[in-house]
Amino acid sequence: MNTKPPVAAIAVLMLAACTANTRPDPQQGGEAELSQAAEGYNAGVDDPNQEVVCRMEAVVGTRIKKEVCRTRTAMDVESKEAKRFLNKPRPVPTQD
Repeated sequence: MNTKPPVAAIAVLMLAACTANTRPDPQQGGEAELSQAAEGYNAGVDDPNQEVVCRMEAVVGTRIKKEVCRTRTAMDVESKEAKRFLNKPRPVPTQD
C-alpha cells in the first residue's frame, strides 16, 4: 500500500498557505475588538489605576505595530523599570 500523500494535494496546501492573509485587518476585529473589550471592562471599574489602557507598540525586530492592553498600574511599573534599567550605571571597558 502506498502511504505517500499525493503530490497535487501537497502543492494545493502549500499554495493556500502562501496566499493566506496572515495579517488581520484592524477594522475586521483584532485591535478594534480589544479596545471595545477594554472600554467594557473600564465601565465597571471604580479605581482609575485598575482601568485598562490600550496602545500601539512596535514588535521587536519588525516595523509592524500591534495593540497591547494593560492596566495603568502595570504600564507605570513597566515604565519605571525601563527608566531604572536605562539609568543604571554601565561597566566601562578598560584596556589591560
